Amino acid sequence: MTGKNLEPVRWRNDGLEVIDQTLLPNKLAYVRLGSVEQVSAAIKTMKVRGAPLIGVVGAYGLALSVKKIKTHDLTNARTQLRKWADFLIQTRPTGVNLRWAVERVFKASAKAGDVSSLKEILSKEAEAIFNSELEAARKIGKHGSPLLEDGDTVLTHCNAGALATVGYGTSLAVVRAAVEQGKRISVIATETRPLLQGSRLTAFELAHDKIPVKVIVDSAAAQMMSRGVVDKILVGADRILKTDWYSSYCVVSQVLRRPVLRSRSSLHC
Repeated sequence: MTGKNLEPVRWRNDGLEVIDQTLLPNKLAYVRLGSVEQVSAAIKTMKVRGAPLIGVVGAYGLALSVKKIKTHDLTNARTQLRKWADFLIQTRPTGVNLRWAVERVFKASAKAGDVSSLKEILSKEAEAIFNSELEAARKIGKHGSPLLEDGDTVLTHCNAGALATVGYGTSLAVVRAAVEQGKRISVIATETRPLLQGSRLTAFELAHDKIPVKVIVDSAAAQMMSRGVVDKILVGADRILKTDWYSSYCVVSQVLRRPVLRSRSSLHC
């Protein structure tokens, strides 16, 4: 990769800077979030989107909420903090990552000896979540890259790349790691209606990193697979069960007309 890696979120000068994803692909610009209310608004308006990224931004959002606390009583301060935690969680009630990250930062507040230490403790906890997400993304790439062969064309849907995380991506981490290993990988991205995360975001970030990418309409995916244009399919999901991935693999393998992997449990399609 020759382009500078995208940084969807960064903590600078006691404030949060995030890429405004509603402006992509026409403009790459950061917006500064200096309050918990601004963090909430950014999530609601999808300036920030993608489960891992929303979780990290929510974590930093709770750290920012300390600015709202005016009391010197620690118990009262944590009560106020609890209200801001619930406020952030309700920004996206179905967001598993958001709830988990905000709750983790809130629990860290129990380590505080006084109100003045809350800010540092919460921001450090949010930073720890940021670092763990980035490490997890790179591990996904490391472990998934052997699945891709030199010359493969990968079909992907929606956006599960750097812009959906804190950088590097989840399913697209596999592509990035393979490219870093010298493999020639190209990507076909579906447009992803109605918000076009595929054509606006996936195509943008792959082009940014000089990874060959083409965009197709959603309804063309099956046709591309049946023609043998697609070698592998990579998509993101919030949660995947062992039984689910194998059933899905059977279906995809039949469409792609590829051999089905044998499992230790002797499952077959």
